Amino acid sequence: MRKALRKTGILAFILAVYFSLSVAAAQMVSLEAGTDGVAVQLSGVTENVSTMKISFEIKTQQGICGQAAFDFDGSIASEVQEYRYDEETGILTLYLSGTEKLFQDGSLILGKITLQAEKNTKVQVSVVTDSFAYVGEDAQEVSAALPKASAVWSNEAKEPEETTTPTKEEVTTKKAEDTTKPSESTKPAETTVSKTDSDTKSDLQKDTTAEQKVTDKTKAATTKGKSEKVTDRTGTGDSKNITGYVIGIVAAALILVIGFCWKKKRK
Repeated sequence: MRKALRKTGILAFILAVYFSLSVAAAQMVSLEAGTDGVAVQLSGVTENVSTMKISFEIKTQQGICGQAAFDFDGSIASEVQEYRYDEETGILTLYLSGTEKLFQDGSLILGKITLQAEKNTKVQVSVVTDSFAYVGEDAQEVSAALPKASAVWSNEAKEPEETTTPTKEEVTTKKAEDTTKPSESTKPAETTVSKTDSDTKSDLQKDTTAEQKVTDKTKAATTKGKSEKVTDRTGTGDSKNITGYVIGIVAAALILVIGFCWKKKRK
């Protein structure tokens, strides 16, 4: 009997721990700090909720934060959208109520917490874990514990980056170096002459005329050489023929003289 009671107690404890963990894991708040405030989103609610409230704690870590407000997201269709901020406790509470379902796919973008603070101020925004309550489908108010969530918002001014101003000597040296360096603009520009189609045709005609003249001169020189060779050959032949005639006449004369002398001796 005692063993059975022990087992039952252990089982009940395990179920309670599991249920609390599952509820905490199912419903959670997301806080994201930006330059203009802290964005708030609630997720993990599966019931048909149209009325709810939730609270946040505003705690100044550095500087002075004078006022906190809330800017509801434009996607919320509730008729009642209110917030209340208690400066003494630093608690900001949101109220939503209407007939439309708030959580689409289990999540809801609530909006943004805006803070009015002096420069160089740090503020920690945390969700109040036991502040979430809503009206369920059976018109009963339900309270649910939320896991811890926080974000730190800051408006600290960034320190300006150090810039070094060059001295007069450095500026003078730089100018001298720039002056001594040859610039590309001082280089002589290469000129290119482009010929048009008419220029190209005239050049071709000139080349053709020059070649024609050379060809004509070559032909004339060749013809002249041939004619001179023919004339030389003709003159040489004529002189040879005349010499033969003279030799023949002289020989004939000698023969006649010899014959005449021989006949005279016989007589």
